[in-house]
Amino acid sequence: AFIFFFNFILVLLAAIGFTKLLERDWASQFIKKLTIGILVIGIILPLVFMPLRIASLTPNTNLVNALEFLKGEEDGKVLSIKDNGYWIKGFSGKEAFVDDFKAEVKPELEEKALEFLNERNLKKMNEEFKSKNIKYLLLDKQTRKLFRTEDEGILLLLHTSAFNKIYDKEGIEIWEFLE
Repeated sequence: AFIFFFNFILVLLAAIGFTKLLERDWASQFIKKLTIGILVIGIILPLVFMPLRIASLTPNTNLVNALEFLKGEEDGKVLSIKDNGYWIKGFSGKEAFVDDFKAEVKPELEEKALEFLNERNLKKMNEEFKSKNIKYLLLDKQTRKLFRTEDEGILLLLHTSAFNKIYDKEGIEIWEFLE
């Protein structure tokens, strides 16, 4: 509530300042037009570019749709990068193996998640996933940036009988760990 009133007062003061600037006697009309032009451009450009910036931020519609799909699946932790942790919890209701808060409290969790994503030993991965109750793997463009090739880390193990792809749309995949 405070920020709303603060913004209202700030906008009111800016409007008063702008009208005083327009009413002022200027020695040069060129400087007046240049100053007002710069101010108007400074106001308009953020109005144009901010919606474009906001549209490119996560979670995008594709990630939300994938996580809403995951909501209907049985319970279990979801392995992905820590940046997806809050979105996983918020949209799917599932527990993320690591998120920003967990990584802050226990930094070794983020390292462990990255270790899991880089795992190439199927037996070791099976044991680790079972012990940590990891049931799903969320792969989006950000997570795939960790890998240079399609046969690196856990990507190599996805096409074994240990995993089943349950979602694949718009560059987002969800794999179920079958135990």
